[in-house]
Amino acid sequence: MELFPFSYAEFLAFTGQVRGRESVEAYLETGGFPRYVETREESHLTELFDDIVYRDVVLRHGVRDVAALERLAAWLSENPGCRFSASRMLKALGVANASTVTQWCDWFEDAYLFFFIPKYCDSLRAQLVNPRKVYCVDTGLLQAVSTRLVFNDALRFENLVFLALRCKFREIYYFDGEGECDFLAVRRHTPAMAVQACVGLETGGLKRELGGVRAAMARFGLREGWIVTLGQTDVYEVPEGTVRVVPFHDFEP
Repeated sequence: MELFPFSYAEFLAFTGQVRGRESVEAYLETGGFPRYVETREESHLTELFDDIVYRDVVLRHGVRDVAALERLAAWLSENPGCRFSASRMLKALGVANASTVTQWCDWFEDAYLFFFIPKYCDSLRAQLVNPRKVYCVDTGLLQAVSTRLVFNDALRFENLVFLALRCKFREIYYFDGEGECDFLAVRRHTPAMAVQACVGLETGGLKRELGGVRAAMARFGLREGWIVTLGQTDVYEVPEGTVRVVPFHDFEP
C-alpha cells in the first residue's frame, strides 16, 4: 500500500477549507505533509527532505560522493516538470558515469522523494534513451528547499496535477508526437487519460494545450481529453472527441 501526503480532498478535510480556487492555491503553497499543514514551520520540511536524502539514500545505499548527490537533489527540486537526462548532467554534477546518476534517481524514486516519468514510445529501447520528466512528492517541499527567489508557479502546478494522477495511476508517461501532452495515464497497459496542466489558458496557450491533448487523443483513440487549470472551465468539441477544461478543484482522475 502506498501512502502519500494529503490529497486535495484530505487537505480540505484537515483544514476545514472549502473546495475552490483559494484553497487550491493554499494547497499548492503548503503541500500535504500533515505536520507542516498544521504548524507551517518550514524547518519541518527542510529536515524531512534532508532525512530522506541522507537516511533513505546516502546511508541505505552507501553513497560515497555525497556532494554530487546533493547537487542532483537540488537540481531536481528546482526543476519540476522539466525533462531530465542523466548523461547531460555529468559535467554539472562532476560525475563520470551516467549509470551512477540513473541509479541515484532510482533510489530517490524508491524513497518516494522524486518521480521520473518516461516518454511514451512504442519500443522500450526508445523509451530508455529519451529524457524523463521529474516531479516531487510534495509541492510544499519544493517551495521549502528551493533556492530560487521566484518559483515557477506553472511548473509547480504541473507537479500538483501529476500528484493527483499518481495517486490513482502507477503508470504515467508524457507524450510528444504532433504536439506535447503533459500526462498520459495508463491502466492495465492501456492509455486511459490524456491530461494537460495549465495555470491559465491564454489565447496562444489554448491553441498549444488543445493541440497537445488532441494529438494524444488521436494517437491512442481516446474520445475524451482534459486540460486542468487553476480556475477556468470550458468544453471543446473537436474531431477526436471532447476536451474538457476543468479547474483543479473539480478534477477527479
